[in-house]
Amino acid sequence: MGSEEKAGELRPKEVLKVAAIIPVWNEAQSLGPLLDELREFPEGTLHLVVVADNHSTDGTPELARERGAHVVTQSRRGYGAACWEGFETAREMGATHLLFLDGDGSDPPAAIPAMLDLLRNDVADLVLGVRRAPPGETDPVPWHARAGNALVCGLLRLRTGRRVSDLPSMKALSVARLEALNMQEMGFGWTTELIAKALRRGYRVREVPLTVRPRTAGVSKVSGNLRNSIRAAADLLRTALQATA
Repeated sequence: MGSEEKAGELRPKEVLKVAAIIPVWNEAQSLGPLLDELREFPEGTLHLVVVADNHSTDGTPELARERGAHVVTQSRRGYGAACWEGFETAREMGATHLLFLDGDGSDPPAAIPAMLDLLRNDVADLVLGVRRAPPGETDPVPWHARAGNALVCGLLRLRTGRRVSDLPSMKALSVARLEALNMQEMGFGWTTELIAKALRRGYRVREVPLTVRPRTAGVSKVSGNLRNSIRAAADLLRTALQATA
């Protein structure tokens, strides 16, 4: 076969330079333990950790720097702006792939290797860490947040003909794939726009189930409040409609 691969020969796994991007706002109590967990991974799992800080006042950025993270102070407010500015910094620092997760400790780092393997083996373009309640325990995600999530996922299925079962904070994709999506939403609907556009463009979307954990400390700025959750759900529906138009 000359220079071609022999039949049955396995292709070498792609070497990934992964940046973990963590949007935060006053999460010092939760972020410290999370960064400690990330530092326990074998060398080479994560190329760098970028903490996108929304002008915290509780010492979050100082704590992040002490634990070796690169801190970006947001120039614009909003969850999407944090993800995007974290992405821009990671790209400038040589990352080839991105892993997004929340800074409240609810996303289990134990799921990271399985998510990255799907990218490394080129069987996925976007990997979603789909949240599941701990067996036999109360779901840490409030019912109203789950309901809004299910509503938006149903709308995406109607609009794209493709199914996803969550709009999670924990997700992974390549720098090139994110660049191609031409993201516009800089608020809470950022994840919805990302998934909607990925579905419309035919990205191979794969899901990895993970056991969601209760936040380490404090109360969620969105799902911890019914009124904020309703507002967020309306924003997500709007974003889903726009991104799939």
